[in-house]
Amino acid sequence: MQFRDIITVEQQPVLIIGNEDTIEYKDVKTGEKKSVFTSNLLIDPLYSPILTALKKGPLTVRELEIEYKKLANEPKSDKTLYRYLKFLEKAGLVTPAGQRVTVGKTATEALYARTAKLFFSSFAANDLWECSFCNTVLGKVAEILSLREDMPKQDTECVKNLMTSVDGYIFNELSDFYSKHFEEIAEITKDSNSYEMSRITDVLGTILLLNQPKSFEKPLEECLKA
Repeated sequence: MQFRDIITVEQQPVLIIGNEDTIEYKDVKTGEKKSVFTSNLLIDPLYSPILTALKKGPLTVRELEIEYKKLANEPKSDKTLYRYLKFLEKAGLVTPAGQRVTVGKTATEALYARTAKLFFSSFAANDLWECSFCNTVLGKVAEILSLREDMPKQDTECVKNLMTSVDGYIFNELSDFYSKHFEEIAEITKDSNSYEMSRITDVLGTILLLNQPKSFEKPLEECLKA
């Protein structure tokens, strides 16, 4: 059977997902309105198999049924997958990509694709440590660090400034690196699932940070050796 895919969208190279990005939805059982962080969908066992499968390129729902079963070891109906796709579309991770036209048939099949070749979950926005519970977290970190005999009593603001600086550096380095090498990185990670990708990003960020230790010598000394 011969067919032709008519692609009507172009993938972004890299999509940066902010640490505060959320999507609202209605709970099927209770009808209650809820929200979930968009970044969490990248590793959610219900949705990540779809995002991993679409690394191959645009697919139809029927093709996704096959790929989903392989990746999740659990079958899902076309109706369920369509519902998942619409949710991921609302979250900005998936988009209708065009139509598949089969020779000799008038009916077409919708194609779906990832909105970007690489998803980069940003946990280093400038306001990362401005959340409602951040001062509590940082205050406890400062208190725990003060238990070390070789450290003076820590200041919450100092720890906050240090972490903002570190996270900002990692974010900028990863953003630049992914943007410059998205084709190569997409090829290297084509068989990686969403959880593996999150771990790859964590390791890369840590190594890029360790590669420039002198950048944080002064803020570390000011904060931890005060």
